[in-house]
Amino acid sequence: MTEWDFDTPIVKDYFILTCNDIIAGVPLKELYVSIDLFEQLEAYEECMGILLACQLCTTLTMQIYLNKDNDE
Repeated sequence: MTEWDFDTPIVKDYFILTCNDIIAGVPLKELYVSIDLFEQLEAYEECMGILLACQLCTTLTMQIYLNKDNDE
C-alpha cells in the first residue's frame, strides 16, 4: 500500500470524506459545487482535499476505461 503525503490533516480528512462520498454515489458535479463554496469561504485546505479525491476518481476511471478497451 502506498502512503499519500498530504500537506495538512485537513486536506487528508476532506480527501477521505470525499472518497467516501464518491463511493456512496455523490456526482462529481455536486462535489465541484462544494469546492466553489469552500473557495468562497477561503477554506483552501478543504478545497484541496475535495479536488484531489475528484482528480483521483477521474484518473482511475479513465485508466479502467482505457485498460478495458485494450483487453477487448
